Amino acid sequence: MQGVSAQDDIFLLNKFSKYGKEKERIVINYDHDSRLVEKLKSTYNDFPQNEASEFRTLVNIRKWVNKYLYFQNVSFLEEFRESNWNTLFVLELMKKKPFLCDCGTYSMVLTEILLSMGYKAKWIQCLPLDLRYVECHTVVQVFVNELNKWIVLDPAFNCCYYNSKGIAMDLSEMRKSLIKSEKIQIPFCPVERKKKDDTRLLDKKIYLDLGA
Repeated sequence: MQGVSAQDDIFLLNKFSKYGKEKERIVINYDHDSRLVEKLKSTYNDFPQNEASEFRTLVNIRKWVNKYLYFQNVSFLEEFRESNWNTLFVLELMKKKPFLCDCGTYSMVLTEILLSMGYKAKWIQCLPLDLRYVECHTVVQVFVNELNKWIVLDPAFNCCYYNSKGIAMDLSEMRKSLIKSEKIQIPFCPVERKKKDDTRLLDKKIYLDLGA
């Protein structure tokens, strides 16, 4: 279908605002193998240390991943073997020949690191309603014990998403806010690559075009 706009997506979000309930509960097993994070700490002197705030630790790790994967004026990798595609392989490849990472690679690396540190973390692909073919976006959801909730970490855009009260949001909360036209705040929006202390509102059209 051609000519479907962000406004159409908002209409469809409202029309199908409720998810159907699965008959069987999905059980997720989290593999907390500490060897990866131990390797990273021994290889990279700037790997973030644990902070007093668990949330701050997670934000610092998200920033670290973006720092090592974000390069300007480079091209996408022409070919790769999926069997080798893991955090250590990607980081080593970046040292030899930097390439343009997609959001899925950013999120894979961050998810594997967080799992290795013992966090409950999930790599999530935000698929749009399939009325037309569009790109989608991939992010990480991680459970933050001190907040007692899941939040979104977006390593590709190097940001978190906050509600009007300044509380970090998960994907379900973001979806509800879009439906209700509530503000979603981003302290640093790398879509525009402005000052790091600049707080801006999530552009609804950009978010929907990414398929979230």
